[in-house]
Amino acid sequence: MSTKAPSSVATPAKEKVIVSKEKVDTAIEAAVNTPITGNKASVEASNEALMSDSEIIEQAAESAVPQLEQPALKGDGSDKLWNLYTAGEFKALKQQIADNQQKDANWEAPGGLLDLMKLVAADDKLAAAQKKGDYKVALDLYKRSPQTFGCDRLGWALFLAEGQMRSGKRSESLATYDRILKKCNNIQKVSALEHALGVLPSRSWQLRVQKELKLKYTGKEYQRREVLRYKMLLQRLQTASDKNKMDMVERYADKLDPLVRKHNDPLAAEIVGWAYFKGKKYDKALKEFNYSYKKTENPDALRGKLFCLARLKLFSDLDTLVKAKKKIIIKAGLMDDVLPILAGNALTQKKYSEALQLLNDLKKIRPLTMAEMNMYGWSNFHYGNYAVATDTFESLYRMKQDDVVARGLYYSANRLGDKKRLRSLSDEFGGRFLALVKDERNDALYNREQFLVVYENDPDYSDSLKNIDKPYVRAAYMAKFLQGAPIFSRMVLRKEILEGRDVIDGVNELNIRIEHLNLDAGAGAFAEPLNPLLPADPGFNVGTMTVVPGQVAYAIPTPRTRHSGFEWSIGMRHEDEGTVYGEVGQVVVKSAIKNDFKFKLGYERKFDGRSVQVEAYRQPLRETMISYLGMTDPYQGIQKWGQVSRNGVSLTGYQALQHNFSVSGNALVESRRGHNVVDNTHMGAYGGLNYNIAVPGFNYFSVGPYTRWEKSDMNQNHYTIGHGDYFSPQYLLDWGIATSMMTETGKRWLVKADASFGKQTINRSAELYFPLTNNAGTVVLPNTYLGQRNTEYHYQYDISVILALADRWRLQGEFKQARSWSLVPLVGPQRAVMERSFMVSLKYHFGDRGLKLLRKDFPAYGLNPLY
Repeated sequence: MSTKAPSSVATPAKEKVIVSKEKVDTAIEAAVNTPITGNKASVEASNEALMSDSEIIEQAAESAVPQLEQPALKGDGSDKLWNLYTAGEFKALKQQIADNQQKDANWEAPGGLLDLMKLVAADDKLAAAQKKGDYKVALDLYKRSPQTFGCDRLGWALFLAEGQMRSGKRSESLATYDRILKKCNNIQKVSALEHALGVLPSRSWQLRVQKELKLKYTGKEYQRREVLRYKMLLQRLQTASDKNKMDMVERYADKLDPLVRKHNDPLAAEIVGWAYFKGKKYDKALKEFNYSYKKTENPDALRGKLFCLARLKLFSDLDTLVKAKKKIIIKAGLMDDVLPILAGNALTQKKYSEALQLLNDLKKIRPLTMAEMNMYGWSNFHYGNYAVATDTFESLYRMKQDDVVARGLYYSANRLGDKKRLRSLSDEFGGRFLALVKDERNDALYNREQFLVVYENDPDYSDSLKNIDKPYVRAAYMAKFLQGAPIFSRMVLRKEILEGRDVIDGVNELNIRIEHLNLDAGAGAFAEPLNPLLPADPGFNVGTMTVVPGQVAYAIPTPRTRHSGFEWSIGMRHEDEGTVYGEVGQVVVKSAIKNDFKFKLGYERKFDGRSVQVEAYRQPLRETMISYLGMTDPYQGIQKWGQVSRNGVSLTGYQALQHNFSVSGNALVESRRGHNVVDNTHMGAYGGLNYNIAVPGFNYFSVGPYTRWEKSDMNQNHYTIGHGDYFSPQYLLDWGIATSMMTETGKRWLVKADASFGKQTINRSAELYFPLTNNAGTVVLPNTYLGQRNTEYHYQYDISVILALADRWRLQGEFKQARSWSLVPLVGPQRAVMERSFMVSLKYHFGDRGLKLLRKDFPAYGLNPLY
């Protein structure tokens, strides 16, 4: 009994298996060898249908002996001869005839008896030929005596038809069968059709069966004909499966489904199961395999169950079945079928170590197929075994140059950093692999937003990159409003910005930006006594908090707090796998201090799933009016101080992790220097853990905790005017939760947003402040900021929207708000700082860019606090 998969069903980890005729025949034989339940007549009819092909011929051969009426006895001794014939004593009959002729030379045997003896001789020859499979005897005898093969000798007629077909005489064989179907009775016709199933081509057999099914049959012949109908459906299922006519496969399988149960035929159920499996009707296939395995415990039906459970993704049931039938599976040699299924499930669920273990177990049983090698390569790739993955994919690609395998080879070698090997493979394979390497490199560069390089490599890569190397100009307006408790200055910063960009030699960006700025610190925050009922004094906030409660803080005449001027910068950016950029510029403002210069110089490298950036810089500290532009001593009008610059280096990094997590961080160290200002060293670090959520319509959506740390050497409380007027605590520790998101690129509009909420602990030392004497010139008590250690809460959010108005026009808007506050006021008023800012920009491209937006369409600086 065959145990191979039937019906041309392509099963995993196996070569294509064709349904053999003997498989169908075996199932049919099992079907007809089981009596059909019912009344006595139907049972007898069914038992009549249990004959195999050889039994049909043998029974027909037995019936071939003519049952002629014996002539009346004549008393001449012929009655003895007829008695011997009737008894089947042919050897004795021949001897008696010979004895009679010897006694009387003129004696003659009865003519009818001699004719019958010739037929007996023919029967002997045909019987011997049948045992040997010698069809030539039947063919030769048919030429000499065709009457020997009539309906009364059906067995030899069927032997003749088979011999004609096996000898290549197809038309003669069909004619013999057709003669039987035309001249013989119904029982004989059914016997002929049962025999023809194993002889004639399926189409020829089915046509003749179909014709007989239209005729009226009763009794035994009807029962046997219904078995023929069943056989025909099985054969049609076979034919439809072989020709991949899946609609017909399902139709015949649906017809056979109740019949296999009526006939109690588990092997046929298995055939129907594989037909359903091939048609991807896995739920129906599983039903058939369950029935077949319950009846037979055939390993092939168990194999079908395993495959169906895998296709239906019922992995829990699959695992249960494997554990319950593990001994049977091993004994039947099905582990080489089971292990790939479990490995595929593990790989799908991103259980890469489990997938590797299963595939390594499979390698101990047999060599991996190409499909299993593919799984093995990807499992190693995701597990981080890039060298093994590269070797596996290279071996696979040498066997078959498949695009999926080529991608695996590229990704593995690229992650391995083996550029030399990639170049060698590109040179060796050329063609599709070389094109794939270029395409994959462009895909990687596009995902890293290195669009100029992609556009230079392939201008037709994406509609989003259309004319991205053409110049553009952008006009923008921004405003920033900072205000807080009386111990902090108010500041309003407004800028009108004009920016232009051009691309040189494809990957070199030239950027020029001019900013007209207006800075207004108002009349200064007011100095006030701790008693809120006393009137406030005008003046700049030099000091408001004293050691002794109730002592009035001293007001200082308000200095100039409104300035206007320009900032300009010119920069160059060379974009490649490693991007280098630089910028120089200057702050040109009519203020107390001379104009200052600024610069940036950096290097950025992006990889698949990670990036690193290092930057050196000198930039204005745009925190307050004094730190930004400086001021003149309000007492004498001679001393000038302020205009602090940040001079330092920073390192920024990003790393994608497994399971949609990623980490990002930044660290910096800088020297803060200004005019007549104490030098200060400032350090800071930031780290965040992000969970990336797949949200339809969004390019990214992440949320996670963060922490931030800062430290300053000159850590005086509030860092007063003489020290640059910028916030500089001894240390700051901040922690909270942050989220970042951006809608899907490639559309006409784009929105991105960032938000955070946190809690920070701040430590500040005590510090004296001006003036140190009272109005009479006598030192009464030093005016001192108290040392503080307190906890503050804060939040901020930043929303930016951009719209493609037309092929060349882009409109952008951005709004940001940040606030911090203490829940428990310390000495003096409660600290609460509020910052609001917004920006609007309009960009014009000197070339049609289409209506598909990228993240780089947003301004590079936006409302970054460093600007």
